[in-house]
Amino acid sequence: MLGEIFDAVWARVGSDFGGDPDEVEAVRMRLAMIILDLAKDGQLDALQIARTASRLIRQTSLRRNVNPSEPDPERNS
Repeated sequence: MLGEIFDAVWARVGSDFGGDPDEVEAVRMRLAMIILDLAKDGQLDALQIARTASRLIRQTSLRRNVNPSEPDPERNS
């Protein structure tokens, strides 16, 4: 079930994180950890986990300035 949730969420948000393969892999790992954390207490159903994970990965990535459409000037210098 968790793998299916991951795949569904990534299908929705993955295109937001193109470009650097290392950064994409880091985002995928963060998403996996978010899903595991949400599922561990058994209080949320699959839809709630997917919706919350989608929101959280976008929020976390924005805070970490992960935006492939805008190159990070610090990484390119």
